[in-house]
Amino acid sequence: MLTRRGRQERWPCPPAMSDGSAHPDWFDPVVDHFLGAVTGSTRPDGNLAEASLCTMLESLARESSRRGGSAIRLPATTTAAW
Repeated sequence: MLTRRGRQERWPCPPAMSDGSAHPDWFDPVVDHFLGAVTGSTRPDGNLAEASLCTMLESLARESSRRGGSAIRLPATTTAAW
């Protein structure tokens, strides 16, 4: 769940993330796209920026959980890009 400007957004994650970290239904296409961007066979479209954002969100979610679920603001430079 992401709360931004007073609005909440949720994304389902089937299968459950607790089932393991390998999700071939979405991971394989992401890898193919990333490799295309790295090798230059596809046009870059911000995949690295999106991956960076995902990494930061995951880290902040863990910190929020460590603090008992308290809200943590995203850095201003991140929210401006999205």
